[in-house]
Amino acid sequence: MRGHYTRFRAWVKTICARAVIQFKIDTVLRPEYNTRTRAARASTPRVGERMLLTRHLTWFHALIIASAGLIAYFPALGLGFWTDDYLHLDLVARADGVEFLARIFDPWRQIFWYRPLVGLQWKIAYAFLRGEPSGYHFIQIAYHALNSILLYALARRITGKARVGLIAGLLYATFALPSMTVFWPAVHDPLAGIFALSALWAWLDYLETARREKFLFAHLAFIGAILSKEITVVLPALLCIADRVLIGKPVSFFALMKRYTVFLVIVLAYAPLYLIVATQSVFTQTLCRWSWTKPRDASR
Repeated sequence: MRGHYTRFRAWVKTICARAVIQFKIDTVLRPEYNTRTRAARASTPRVGERMLLTRHLTWFHALIIASAGLIAYFPALGLGFWTDDYLHLDLVARADGVEFLARIFDPWRQIFWYRPLVGLQWKIAYAFLRGEPSGYHFIQIAYHALNSILLYALARRITGKARVGLIAGLLYATFALPSMTVFWPAVHDPLAGIFALSALWAWLDYLETARREKFLFAHLAFIGAILSKEITVVLPALLCIADRVLIGKPVSFFALMKRYTVFLVIVLAYAPLYLIVATQSVFTQTLCRWSWTKPRDASR
């Protein structure tokens, strides 16, 4: 009987001790914790709010960059066509349907280069604008503004600083160096730049997330780039450099080569097309041969 009484007293003491501890927590510690937590939450935006603010800031920066580019090159809207512009207009105005597609995709019929997407761009623009030069100049300015925004996004992603990206985008949007590519609709650099910068963005995203859609988009953008201007054939090398310098994840040499196999296949498929244009085109076989074989005037 005495043993039961002792256990009962111990049980009562335990219950009382727990009640006292819980009372102290409820009356002293928890209110202070809740006050600090509320203050911290009030001073720090939630994750969703931070994402929303970042998204709004990104769109605001893009709007600033695009506006700066449009203002800087607004005088181009008053210009007319010049030299090579008339070659593109003549092609899209005379050829239609299958004949037009053959004229831009058949490498044996190219005079200067193999850039079928440029022909498609002019054909679509001609369907809406006809011979109005201001519309073609506006398209060129819009391409330049989009490239400036893509440069802003890449600089911000690489550095992690929005200000650096904003400065880079504004400098490129308003700097005079690419002015010829903006003022001259026949220059194809802005169109090729859109594909190249988009491929770089998608490839960096793929290297970080391993998402298949980013892998596919990067390769499609690369195809669009080389079909807009042949100089972008060096893009896989630049992507590999970005892979090693910016991402730098450990990978074996064979795994690295396998990662860029599809790019190599695209380059090998493109090389014969450009080889035909470079060696068998009308331009090479007539104008260049004439300039090489014509005897020079000794009096000059």
